[in-house]
Amino acid sequence: KNRVAHSTGVGAVLNPMREIVAYGRERGVRPLYDGSLPLLLRELCYITAITVVTPSVTKWLHERFAASSPQSSGGVGAKANRLFSAESVMGSMAVGGAAGMASAPFQTVSAMMKSETYSGKGFGPVFSEVWKGGFLQGVHRLWFGAATRSARTGGACFLYTSYRTLIADIADA
Repeated sequence: KNRVAHSTGVGAVLNPMREIVAYGRERGVRPLYDGSLPLLLRELCYITAITVVTPSVTKWLHERFAASSPQSSGGVGAKANRLFSAESVMGSMAVGGAAGMASAPFQTVSAMMKSETYSGKGFGPVFSEVWKGGFLQGVHRLWFGAATRSARTGGACFLYTSYRTLIADIADA
């Protein structure tokens, strides 16, 4: 038979559903949600950083440092300067970096909870086991990949703040 015929139509939808049902019967439904709590905590860190903290920090930085700048005299150029200002970039990246570092342990524990080694264990026992091992045995693991997550979060903070500033400028016009 043609392989494409198997990946389209009703079978393409039903086959994965059958696999999920079979997995649920074999192992139960709980493993499907392993790592949900640390994932939720990570997302709360990101959302708070992006939507609440970054606009406040960039606004404060702009008021503190850019108000005395000769480029802040008004007009379209001033709006573009405010949108892509050093204060906006610095504030976004600083908040994003802090959020990435703060949420890194949650991401790591979530990934660990999905592995066979920690299958069926909750957030508390997995985190405690890593923490008990000391820095060299496991605590340093909690921040693997934190730099890339911090850069990504900083970029997201900058995009959100830029979009929010642009929309506010359009509404004021």
